[in-house]
Amino acid sequence: MDKKYLIITLLGLIFAVNVSAQNGFLLETAEPKYSKTWVTTITCQSSANGQYKTFGSSDPYLLVDLVARNITQNNLSFAVPTQPIVRYDNGTGSVNKWNNDGIFDLNTLNAVCSILGYDNYISSECLDNERSAKYPKGKCNFDTPYNNQLSRFSGNYCTPHYVKKCVGDSVYWFDSCNNQKELVEDCNNGEICLNDQCVVTACSDLAYRITNFINNYGYYVSCGSSLYTSDFDVNGDKVINTYDVFKAKYAMSETECLTSKPNICCTDNSSQRCNVLENKIYYYNSCGEQGSVQDDCNVADRKCNANDTQCSNVACTTSNTIEKCGSEQAQGAL
Repeated sequence: MDKKYLIITLLGLIFAVNVSAQNGFLLETAEPKYSKTWVTTITCQSSANGQYKTFGSSDPYLLVDLVARNITQNNLSFAVPTQPIVRYDNGTGSVNKWNNDGIFDLNTLNAVCSILGYDNYISSECLDNERSAKYPKGKCNFDTPYNNQLSRFSGNYCTPHYVKKCVGDSVYWFDSCNNQKELVEDCNNGEICLNDQCVVTACSDLAYRITNFINNYGYYVSCGSSLYTSDFDVNGDKVINTYDVFKAKYAMSETECLTSKPNICCTDNSSQRCNVLENKIYYYNSCGEQGSVQDDCNVADRKCNANDTQCSNVACTTSNTIEKCGSEQAQGAL
């Protein structure tokens, strides 16, 4: 046996201490030569983001080493593989060629993907890097399998408490096979589950306040009600209901949730009147909210009083201009 492979074997025996012999990679004979094959490369997929990744190379021991290191580094309670990993059984072949027609050991192959951080096994290859007269395209098992071994995974490969994920507004544990497990926490009022944890955001807080409003004042508060507030009518349909809660939670940006909403129930420019402090005539909407300037009474020496709807001229005084009052009136005021 090659010295490098002997070292891997010895390390595997050390790592396997205190690990149940029924949960992890167990050694078995590599016989029959054409019935069994090993894995050189394996392609896995993450169900979380759909990403594919291929591991290994034409040397089957490189995949063995990668799987063993992932088990030890992540403190997984599996016996590590020390010899090439089984790919399939009951295959056929002859004259140093494999027909690639066996029954794939999906438990072992999915275990490898799971240990490498992916949920689903997609495909694999077995031909190694040997290019000789005997194996011009490589081989899928030992040349002399009767005195060599392969590693097969035994037991449940799904690692519990592997990762936390959001389910609605709660955080749950998932195992390495993406099976939902125990509840970690329910998000409090005003929180949402984001990036696998409960957090408070402007939008979650707004959704919480809208929910409280609905609980206090009813499911359907419309423009005609004195209780209506435009900031809670986030979808702009002139009604405050659970559709606004949904939009605040899932369909609005933080900036949108922080921005006050215009009162769409009010008619713009429905009236005009004087702002005495500014001496200007302003437009007001039907809800009594001040809008844009209609006329600036400070121009041409005019004024407006409370409830005036337009600017009025000031009576002629010594301060008036000739243009304003006329030359004779201005002289008479002196």
